[in-house]
Amino acid sequence: SSAAYTDLIHKLGGKAMDGLYATMTVQNPYTDETSQPIRFWANKYKTKFNEDPTVFSVYGYDLIDAFLQAAPNLSTDSFIKTMDTMKIPPDIFGSAELTFSPTKRLGSNATRLSQLQDARWKVVSEYMSIK
Repeated sequence: SSAAYTDLIHKLGGKAMDGLYATMTVQNPYTDETSQPIRFWANKYKTKFNEDPTVFSVYGYDLIDAFLQAAPNLSTDSFIKTMDTMKIPPDIFGSAELTFSPTKRLGSNATRLSQLQDARWKVVSEYMSIK
């Protein structure tokens, strides 16, 4: 479950949690990440908030970014029209493209796996669609 994809799992369970798999859509933002854009973002976050970012930091960032794209001239009608036709490209955290329509409210049905290895989430699969 994606509910297990959190830094709390290894903080609470310790070494015994190594090997646990969880589904996920965005990569956990470690401050020493090999991906330069994620590392840069994570370090800016830590500087601003004086704590390491988590996957929930990314979710909040992505949600506000999507809202800002949908709300340039905000009215009820313009918001609905934008949300019904919106496409959000993959981001630096590795999310899949999100698309919306009047009948498609879930942006993507794709997920991938991560595994806890040495108290860090490691992406271990490409995206797969859940139908």
